[in-house]
Amino acid sequence: MSATRKKPPARAPEETRSKLVEAAGRLFNSVGYFGTDSNRIAREAGYAPGTFYVHFADKREIFLEVYRGWVSSEWQAIAAAIAPEKGAPVFRKGHATALSLRIAQAVLRHHREWRMFRKSLRALTVICARRDFLCAGLRRRAFPAVAWRRTVFRRVVVRAM
Repeated sequence: MSATRKKPPARAPEETRSKLVEAAGRLFNSVGYFGTDSNRIAREAGYAPGTFYVHFADKREIFLEVYRGWVSSEWQAIAAAIAPEKGAPVFRKGHATALSLRIAQAVLRHHREWRMFRKSLRALTVICARRDFLCAGLRRRAFPAVAWRRTVFRRVVVRAM
């Protein structure tokens, strides 16, 4: 008999993708977006680093997938807070105040759980806003004739008014 190695059974792509997303969520929430990389996400999920790129193009794509799950879980927490208790009347005195309080508590609890993830989300938002601002400046420098025409047009229009 020859000694041949058996390949491990292939997992379903959906299962692999969901495990990668779960691992990425844990890592983004513990060390942040900039504290992790695709290889670490794959190893955390129990896969080889190359497996990551079979399912996601880059780290930003999996971050967005984690964000979708984060928003969905927040809405689920709000829905659970809104759900009436069994046997309780739907409309009662102080119901709106109590309901508002439960919703606020659910949102705060959810945001506290995901503190580092939210910090990464804010940082990426600022970076993207800066990048867009810088790109607009580069376009002005790359096409000075267009910028010059706009300036002349504005001066002519403003003076004519």
